[in-house]
Amino acid sequence: MINGFLIDIDNENNEDVTLSFFTNEKIPNGVKLTVKNSDFDYNSLLLMAINTGFIGNGISTDDNRIFQAAIYKNGTPIFYEFSKVLNDTEIMIDGLSNYFTLTIPPSSKTLVQLVPCFPSPTVGFILTN
Repeated sequence: MINGFLIDIDNENNEDVTLSFFTNEKIPNGVKLTVKNSDFDYNSLLLMAINTGFIGNGISTDDNRIFQAAIYKNGTPIFYEFSKVLNDTEIMIDGLSNYFTLTIPPSSKTLVQLVPCFPSPTVGFILTN
């Protein structure tokens, strides 16, 4: 799946919560995830991640308190610091060892997007697991 996704995150907890996006890790109590640009819910997108995967070209958020992402490639994290937008960074999500994490501030509503990665019109594009 090459299109990005847009997720509204509501952290009702009084502390930071680190979320691993599209892994089998349980969503913490007090956190609600709502997919904004799709007819699917988060669990449906998780199944898609496992079956076909996602690929993105970065992360954007509307909350400047989120300033670091860990992008896991084959289970190994690479940490990036950013301010609202992390561009030109390949992010693959397979529901297993390729995913990303963000720390969501306490008592906050945050919008997070996987920036879509579209194939070049002159270069072939194949997404595999």
